[in-house]
Amino acid sequence: MVFTERIAKKTDKTDCARLELFYTYISFVLIYLIMKKKSNRLFKTKYVIEFLSMFIAVLSAFALNNWNENRRDQIVEEKILLEIKNGLKLDLEDFESNVKFHERNIKSIIYLGKFLKNDTVQQDSSYQKYTLLFRETVLLLNRSGYESLKNKGLEIIENDSLRFNIIRLYENVYKSLYTLEQEIPELQTYHYSKTINNIFYKYYTYDTIGNFKRINKNNKPTKVEINFFKNDLRDMYYNEVNIDSLYSITTKEVNELLKEIDNELKVD
Repeated sequence: MVFTERIAKKTDKTDCARLELFYTYISFVLIYLIMKKKSNRLFKTKYVIEFLSMFIAVLSAFALNNWNENRRDQIVEEKILLEIKNGLKLDLEDFESNVKFHERNIKSIIYLGKFLKNDTVQQDSSYQKYTLLFRETVLLLNRSGYESLKNKGLEIIENDSLRFNIIRLYENVYKSLYTLEQEIPELQTYHYSKTINNIFYKYYTYDTIGNFKRINKNNKPTKVEINFFKNDLRDMYYNEVNIDSLYSITTKEVNELLKEIDNELKVD
């Protein structure tokens, strides 16, 4: 649908230009024929003036119509760019929140690694670190501005470089981030929760009403448990670091695109 609309839009403008050229050609031909006829000067002058008046009137109408179309397209372009800009700012806020979440997960993984080595760990924060580790983020990407652009036709953005970078961000960068963050189970911490819970639960002690009390260091993990634990913690750690790094790259891309949009909108 969008592609068809773009072709139709280009065709309309091309047809208008051709019609203007055709009318200009016909007008000059008619003027030439009138001047060539054997008639008095007054007769010639009268019809030449009439044809010139019609010619100027039609060209003025075409010019006004083209100006109106260009102005209308410019208004639509500015509106869409503002919508994309506002959406990108909301995305940056969501990225910041998710990055903090992943950084907290990295600290929790390091904490569990210390426990595995029988290092001294803080009792008061251990349960919180453990339980929060297996919660996941929700990536909220604001695509309404980009969807509006696709519906209106990508060619509404006249700046080729800006149009390319907008498409690249939404179709490549954002899709990569969403896939890694939401769609690959092996990259989610909950994927490892069952294995780790089966090992880790026996090292916690609880009070009479079921609240966490402390880590029980009397029981030491077996070698088999340690190997499972190490492998899972290592995978979780690198997954979190890689996703955190991708957020950093995406944030940089978004900020650069925001600058391009501001330049296009001539925002100080």
